[in-house]
Amino acid sequence: MGEANLHSFQEQLHPGDSFDCLLCSQQSIAVLNGSVLECSICLLQIQDYDTTGHDRVSLDEEGRMSGRGPGSRGGRAQGSEIRVSGTSNQHRWRRLASIDRSGRGGASRSKTESMGMIREKAATRTHERVALDLLDIGWPDRGASSATQEAKENPMWKPAHPKGVPASAAVCLHLAAYELGFDSKFDEWVEICMPGVRKSKSYGFRCLKRMRAILGETRLRRTSMDREAQKILSRANLGEIIPSEVLEIIVDEWDRLSESDDNLKNHPRPVLAALCEFISYREGLVIPPSEICGRFNLPSPTSFRGWMEKIKI
Repeated sequence: MGEANLHSFQEQLHPGDSFDCLLCSQQSIAVLNGSVLECSICLLQIQDYDTTGHDRVSLDEEGRMSGRGPGSRGGRAQGSEIRVSGTSNQHRWRRLASIDRSGRGGASRSKTESMGMIREKAATRTHERVALDLLDIGWPDRGASSATQEAKENPMWKPAHPKGVPASAAVCLHLAAYELGFDSKFDEWVEICMPGVRKSKSYGFRCLKRMRAILGETRLRRTSMDREAQKILSRANLGEIIPSEVLEIIVDEWDRLSESDDNLKNHPRPVLAALCEFISYREGLVIPPSEICGRFNLPSPTSFRGWMEKIKI
């Protein structure tokens, strides 16, 4: 994207700096993508960023380096790393390497596993990048200057222990997919990241609930549930099987219900499926339950028919 399309700020931002995004209106974190700073939430390109560090580092009178080099993801610069080499004194070198990692901060071994899972399961490179940025917010590195107190005191993985690693990956992949405009279903990400794990949904939900608290209730509530409902309806493509007038009735009923009942608003997928079957039948149309399940990405008719009494049409 050319420079003319970048949004300018009065002062130069650096990776890890927080700012108010002009596009998503959220308190966001600047992340570096190539040589451009982006909003970590909506990926709005903010500023060009000079990644060369030679003009920001100088030597003092005694030959020591001072100043700052290029920004690094997740807070302060990581510095050099002691690596184990040679065949002698292996134990001593491993101990020094461990001390070096501890002093530098950075991602823990468990978080690195979660990052690897995100990279493996993400649908696209952009999906991967947004999910990793969310992981940094919910599971901050040791010493990360941009971490919130909420995340430091109780990171997202903790309520899902001992399945904090895959649960965190599932949550970040789900939220990232949603932010990118995909019709994301959390249960599917839980199954992808924790196949065959007993009570996997419970672990995933605890982690998701904690991440919602870290992100803040205003962002967590998704600005408007109508946006999610629109995505679900778009994927269902009901125009192929029902007239446009019937689709308009379904949309109108969803609007009415979402304004009057917070619980129904929080479950747009089964509620919309129930509305589809009920209203279509009322208007003289018969749609096979299997067709409705396929279009709304639901496992069986029982997953939406339980809402029939609650929609109160």
